[in-house]
Amino acid sequence: MEWGLFVLALVFIAVLQLVVWRRLQSGDVGVTENAASREHGYPADVPAADDEERTAADPDVTLCPECGSENETGYRFCRECVGMLHA
Repeated sequence: MEWGLFVLALVFIAVLQLVVWRRLQSGDVGVTENAASREHGYPADVPAADDEERTAADPDVTLCPECGSENETGYRFCRECVGMLHA
């Protein structure tokens, strides 16, 4: 009985590895297009204001010079594009 369970476990692990390997080879694993194509940080029902209006209204916001997304003042790198933020 002990050997039967051991062999069954080995067969199960081998089949599981085969399934995972085939899935990785088929390219089905990865980021979905829906998640990758989201807009930058604004909910659909709230229109984005001009950059000058946002920074004048909220001094705790730093705009990224690369992508224009809002970041907290203490950040050194953009949270969206990882570009360097100016001090």
